[in-house]
Amino acid sequence: MPLSEQPTTPSHSAACRRGPTIFLRAVEPATTGSPLWCCLHMQRGRRARVGVIAILLSTLGCSDSEAPDNPASPSPEVVADSSNHHAADGPGSEPWPIAAARIDRISSRLSMVDSKLPHAFPPDDSVLPDLLPQPPGRAVMAYHPRESFDDRGGWETETVFFLGLDGEWRSLEMQRLGLPASTHPGVDTYGAGELSPDGTTWAAPTTAGIVLLDLLTGRPREVALPGDHTRYLRWRPDGHSINVMRLHGASTQKTWALDPHTAEFRRASYVLPIDGFAANGSVVTFTRRGDQTVRTVHRDQAEVETVVALPHRFARRGAAVGRDHAVFGYNRELVAVERGSWARVARLRLGRGEAAGWPRGWLDDDTLWFYESTRGLITWNVDDGQTRALTRVAPAARPGTYWSTSVAVDLLR
Repeated sequence: MPLSEQPTTPSHSAACRRGPTIFLRAVEPATTGSPLWCCLHMQRGRRARVGVIAILLSTLGCSDSEAPDNPASPSPEVVADSSNHHAADGPGSEPWPIAAARIDRISSRLSMVDSKLPHAFPPDDSVLPDLLPQPPGRAVMAYHPRESFDDRGGWETETVFFLGLDGEWRSLEMQRLGLPASTHPGVDTYGAGELSPDGTTWAAPTTAGIVLLDLLTGRPREVALPGDHTRYLRWRPDGHSINVMRLHGASTQKTWALDPHTAEFRRASYVLPIDGFAANGSVVTFTRRGDQTVRTVHRDQAEVETVVALPHRFARRGAAVGRDHAVFGYNRELVAVERGSWARVARLRLGRGEAAGWPRGWLDDDTLWFYESTRGLITWNVDDGQTRALTRVAPAARPGTYWSTSVAVDLLR
């Protein structure tokens, strides 16, 4: 049985395992007269770093540079997918029949999901207890108040709110961590960092690597990594490792696997997708090989490749891979497919003024959760089309401002 098809035991703690920090904005495409909604993760240290990551995949202008510098790895097993009849997206190929999928919309009256997350984020100007002298031990959520890509300043401008497992919100003033001024990303948004799955450790980017904050003791630790700047980072589902995407030079991306306990790291054989890890702990990437799309499942130093029946341009940024489904993000919708057959199941279409972020993870086998800029954290059941709210944001982000959050997924339910 190929690695990608090995069964996993369904559970909330095992199924909800990813969390990129996402910033929401609207951009104007050159080819249309209406705004093109994209979710951007921009953590650059200087203007020369132009690697804007468009989290909702678009062929109109939300794009990312390819990573030409991948390390050599042993030749993986290649498996032909029997369902693959039209994998190409080149001239003359039959289009991916996406129109056959059911169309869903975000409900105008969202009911709340029963979870340990708050019903709403705290006001951005909240005055909260200081986290460092009274750390929460474990945090359920981290939230960065609204910020702008034009924000100027250093660590003194960065504040992150943490919701402890005790139900109390606390505030972290980043300048109190004692980080060198030179490691601040500079003019740009910073984000909410990444909570470990069990909520005991918080990781956040610096130009030098990452900073780890022990939420049991309140002690920070800097970890330097090769490269010029950290673009984003993800915790493995078991919490034993962090994958850090680093920019090397103007456009080369490399992934470093870091042990948060020993600070030892190694070069990963893949470029980490924006979505990060699949529900079962593997990393799934999609590459073009001639006129075919090849899915590669990376797990435990092994790789298994399969030719899949979908155009590469629709899959190149990766997908939220669950036990039974995978979800791809595009410029105005999320698309759910069945794993194995890659048959289209449903499309979650966005309304005017809505901006959906890259999928964060799976609440259960059929329910995905994601960002929506005007409402907050939303769930979508890909089987019945139902949408519900996890945490509301109020008021909605104003033009030019961006909110971000991170969740300890083991503590979500």
